[in-house]
Amino acid sequence: MWGLLTVKGHFADYEGRLDLSATPAIEVTIAAASVQTGNRKRDQHLRSADFLDAENHPRVRFVSDSVDLLGHTLTARGRLFARDQAIPLEVNALVREVDGELEIEAATAVPHRASSIHSSATISSPAARARNARRRSRRGE
Repeated sequence: MWGLLTVKGHFADYEGRLDLSATPAIEVTIAAASVQTGNRKRDQHLRSADFLDAENHPRVRFVSDSVDLLGHTLTARGRLFARDQAIPLEVNALVREVDGELEIEAATAVPHRASSIHSSATISSPAARARNARRRSRRGE
């Protein structure tokens, strides 16, 4: 079944900046080795040179090209820098204020066929999905 399923997971270690008055408005840096899908062997494989190559490329970055905020919905279009390439990506997020701070919940999918981040092995449909990823930052930072 490996070749028939989309793999969902999240990155546990990341930091970012949201400033709608800046260019770029959004920058997020992710520790590639922090990928977690709930399967230890698969996570090791995703960290390997077959996919993210976390040893040689420890960080994945997202940099926005454009950002639209409509109510509490934020849509960011930009590039995901992973390994030695830039992958066009759209990210949808929910933005809300909690205890005077902004909380951003975002999710997206990156089909490996849209990039060269893939294996020659039988896993043919992994997707990096930031799920239940919540990041609090102070307003204006």
